[in-house]
Amino acid sequence: MLWSGGLPESSVRIRSLVRLLPLPVLEASHFLNSIVGTGLLVVARGIQRRLNAAFYVTVSLLVLGIILSLAKGGDIFEASILAGVLFIFWPSKSAFYRKSSLLNQPFTAEHLHFYLDLGMGAQKIGEEARVDLQSFSLEGSDRAEFRQARRKMEREQYIFEILPLSDTPLILPRLKEISNSWMLDKNAAEKKFSLGFFDENYLSNFRIATAKKNGEVVAVCECNDFRRQEGSVFRFNALHE
Repeated sequence: MLWSGGLPESSVRIRSLVRLLPLPVLEASHFLNSIVGTGLLVVARGIQRRLNAAFYVTVSLLVLGIILSLAKGGDIFEASILAGVLFIFWPSKSAFYRKSSLLNQPFTAEHLHFYLDLGMGAQKIGEEARVDLQSFSLEGSDRAEFRQARRKMEREQYIFEILPLSDTPLILPRLKEISNSWMLDKNAAEKKFSLGFFDENYLSNFRIATAKKNGEVVAVCECNDFRRQEGSVFRFNALHE
């Protein structure tokens, strides 16, 4: 359709059609026919991914292409080809079962296979855990590592403290030192979007939790304390030397 749109139509057919349709309609049909061809190229990716919306758009473009092929110059050959494609394409309707819009759907692990079918990829961008403090316990064999870590911290006399917001500016220089030390030890750079990064303006809005040993701050974490219906939620981004 793009190729034929760039070629002049038969003068004999044009003279015949002018008797039936105004010349502006013929010229517009010639231009719109090329637009339909472009639209079919654009929607081809959706056809490859078997999107249901792509099916209906393709059918609509084929029907419109048939009409415009006849209107722009009585091109029966081109209209016949489009009609043949539509005849072959229509029975495959059941193969286009994938929804084309995810804007109103929550992204959950339950639908991961659906996203993968659409050609998307999975990428880890962080970790999140929710702990019910009322029912949380260090008892049981599966919590042995936690108990060992706690006893070690107690033996080495670590002190955990959540500082008031007014003290956050005072601890930021030390936090920066620990952040740089952590990156140097891990041979890493700031994680940016995936896990966060050091930003004084941002951190100044939150309380900072510290772990001290012999009076010196050796580990820090940001505490985002915000309320949800199920209670308080803290976000910890921990860094240590």
